[in-house]
Amino acid sequence: MSPSSSTYAIPKEESFEGPTQRPANFQERLASYRSTRTGHGEMTTTTSQPTDQRKITNFVNAVYYPNWRVYNGQTPNNLNLDNVSHVFYAFAHLDKDGSVTLSDEHADCEILIDGTQGCVNAFKVIQGDKYPALNLILSIGGAASSENFDRITSDEIRLQNLVTTARELVNHFGLNGIDIDWEHPSNEVQSQQYTQLLARLREAMPSPQYIITTAVPAGIWALKNMNLGEVSKHVDMINLMAYDFVGPFPGISESGHHAQLRCSQGGDECSVATKTSGEAAIHYLLEQGVPKEKIILGIPLYGRSFLGATGPGQPFDGHGGLEGGVFEYKDLPIIDRGKESESESSDPDAITPCAEQFDKTRVAAWCVGPQTGEGGGFITYDNEMSVEAKARYVKEEELGGLFYWHIGFDKPKNEGSLVDVGGEVLGVGHKRSSWFARFGDQ
Repeated sequence: MSPSSSTYAIPKEESFEGPTQRPANFQERLASYRSTRTGHGEMTTTTSQPTDQRKITNFVNAVYYPNWRVYNGQTPNNLNLDNVSHVFYAFAHLDKDGSVTLSDEHADCEILIDGTQGCVNAFKVIQGDKYPALNLILSIGGAASSENFDRITSDEIRLQNLVTTARELVNHFGLNGIDIDWEHPSNEVQSQQYTQLLARLREAMPSPQYIITTAVPAGIWALKNMNLGEVSKHVDMINLMAYDFVGPFPGISESGHHAQLRCSQGGDECSVATKTSGEAAIHYLLEQGVPKEKIILGIPLYGRSFLGATGPGQPFDGHGGLEGGVFEYKDLPIIDRGKESESESSDPDAITPCAEQFDKTRVAAWCVGPQTGEGGGFITYDNEMSVEAKARYVKEEELGGLFYWHIGFDKPKNEGSLVDVGGEVLGVGHKRSSWFARFGDQ
């Protein structure tokens, strides 16, 4: 999906001079940032911390930002981060020798954004100037870039190169940590390699100076290939990708809710192909020994389309929307609640929007539009009601928080932003104490 395949490597860690693409005042901005913010190596703050930090009841409300969204005009300075605790910058690339490199030199380090060159530096400026409690984390891998994990982690030299270059890259840009998105270990050997990778990263980047996280799928068939209890010892957060339960995937022959929190009572009415839910995956993680406060529940900021279906559990014959049957949340063809009377159009070519429906049991939203590519047929997604319910579930179960894939699909602030809904329920905001006050230095 990325429009550029170029990669960017950095000089060795001992040289902290920025790349030639950095603005002349980057070091001054970075120095200012480090004087007011929890960083790496030496912890420097300007506010006192409570004696028992874990009594602070802050939660995580995190977003992924894919670097290719800059080409859609969604630059870091245009994002709504008021209720965001962590930004996962996606994705760094893994070379075959284990080196971690930025995946798009132009987007990451060159493109001019408000007088700053590159998205990474733009996030740093925002962090220093506006959101000093914001955590910036570099995400490595992703669905399209996970093919090298097995090769690298099976060889000591390549594994050490990954760990070393990941740490150098984080320190070079003054980021807060690393996220590993290996999609996903598929056997016992890879499970051991995955755990070893996270253990080595933790050793090289200790807490609380650094944040180490990992993203995992919600399908128990995939989770069984991971030693989650052991994994949880080496990471601060486990991002549970509780979505894409159904879609244009092998073996999926019926429509369903792609991000339901619960099945109906007894679980017999979940999608036939997956029989899973966010809650089922959470229970599995807990059974495997994952501390509940490390579980971050994933929210999709997009819907999935099933043409030919008018509800869950039905056969379908195609997908509308973008590639893979995706509708960005901000572009869903739905009638806004309370505005049905405004939905009529005199344009004969206008797409008829569909009325939104909500299943309180499953905690899932959907609508049924025209059976066309633009109409989408049966579309399953999260909305304000489902995100509010999931955020309340996180609070009630004392989980770690929520994350969203991805912020570029969300609606603007004050126009139905799901990130804001989750953040407001969880009490995440930049007038509050940082996330480290709750989970750091455990």
